[in-house]
Amino acid sequence: MYTGLMSIFFKEKPGNLNESFTSILNQTLLPNEMVLIKDGVFGDELDRVLKNFVFNCAKKNIPVKIIKHNISKGLGLSLNEGLRRCSYNYVARFDSDDINLTNRMQRTIKAFDIRDDVSVIGTNVEEFNPGNKSIKKKVPLRSNEILKFSRFRNPMNHMSVTFKKDDVEAVGGYEDVPYFEDYYLWLKMLKKSYQFLNLDDILVSVRVDDDFYHRRGGIQYVKKECKFQFKIYKEGYISIFRCILNIFFRGTPRLLPKTILAFIYKVVRSN
Repeated sequence: MYTGLMSIFFKEKPGNLNESFTSILNQTLLPNEMVLIKDGVFGDELDRVLKNFVFNCAKKNIPVKIIKHNISKGLGLSLNEGLRRCSYNYVARFDSDDINLTNRMQRTIKAFDIRDDVSVIGTNVEEFNPGNKSIKKKVPLRSNEILKFSRFRNPMNHMSVTFKKDDVEAVGGYEDVPYFEDYYLWLKMLKKSYQFLNLDDILVSVRVDDDFYHRRGGIQYVKKECKFQFKIYKEGYISIFRCILNIFFRGTPRLLPKTILAFIYKVVRSN
């Protein structure tokens, strides 16, 4: 039994949200409940997509809890608020613009049954831009590899992750760390020696359009990157040497033109 958790930004595209909702309802192992956060005031079209999803969930006997924000609070605070409303210990993160393969949750819950000691399970994902060739975003599989990888890059594809609510809450849950909410949570848990696992399967298709690179480029993103790297250095997650290297190798490309940044992303993610 598991809860599906999704925060929906008020500027989300209705068509993307509808595809994401459809992929959830097509799961071979359906959620036992859904917790949705409306992060900001929705337009009419986005609201219609949400109401249609609630209607379809009711036909499948899936209760839906909706949390409404009149003003956007951001992803970290929204997810933490939603987490408190989750009834089941297994919580699956669903992104509002990505497509879940039909067997994602059945494969994930089966993995938990086999490895009860694991707190967080993710998967490899496929990144796609309609009209272009998709690429596989691979992540390390075992917990010791995930720990090593976490010192310079996010070791989990957040949109593919399912975790144990009790363990996440034990480290304080999500925090307001713009662009790095999930990454910071994994670092907190890894430091406390919680076990992680990534399945060597592509179980989520991730939408990577022009907006994706726009959001991850520019001086404002670099400033947030620097702030995050210094934060995790001060808290003992990385050394000062690693902090400087991360800022250089992760920050510098974000100042490049969008087309070059997109090329770098594709090279890094496919290796």
